[in-house]
Amino acid sequence: MPYADGFFDSAISIDSYHYFGTDKCYLCDHYARLVKQGGQFGLVNPGLTREFEKGLPESMKPLWETNMYAWHSAGWWKDLWQKSGLVDVTYAEEILDGKSIWRATADDELHDADAENYLTLMLMTAVKK
Repeated sequence: MPYADGFFDSAISIDSYHYFGTDKCYLCDHYARLVKQGGQFGLVNPGLTREFEKGLPESMKPLWETNMYAWHSAGWWKDLWQKSGLVDVTYAEEILDGKSIWRATADDELHDADAENYLTLMLMTAVKK
């Protein structure tokens, strides 16, 4: 982005950061530099209640698209950002009723296939050090 370092007081990403931010260098090399010290970040992403420990459930495989592997739990995102040393994560949790909010707008078949209750929406906030 063609903005000076520290140009913004805050950066908010809704339903997009997961497409590019899973790269462990993205926060350090791109996103964090845009926000001034003490500035805030906010993310809302489709996510998981927990990581797939035994792989993608069979019931979800027919509907799963490759880009969906960018969906992670709030804890996964918190760990990724905390490791950077650039931010203090102030909140990282599932959104209350996130699955039902998401389902009301999209992906009915995928939610029907989610018998193990993996899908949700996640919210994370952080402050730049």
